[in-house]
Amino acid sequence: MARLITKTGQRAEMVCDMSKERSGKLICDPNILALADLQGVLMLETDDGGRCHIRITSIGADHLTFAGRMVESL
Repeated sequence: MARLITKTGQRAEMVCDMSKERSGKLICDPNILALADLQGVLMLETDDGGRCHIRITSIGADHLTFAGRMVESL
């Protein structure tokens, strides 16, 4: 699981499939967030304590595809 944090501070729990290159998919219902909340740089926190800044690269029917870079490990 992961928490996607929008620029407005809204948090959404999602299943995260992340590769070592810090890209991957967030399995979710894209309708839980407004399109405006998915624009720009977002923060992703994973259950293992990792954090990364991500950009949504595409929106599918049941997932969000993203690219990102690691910020820190807690």
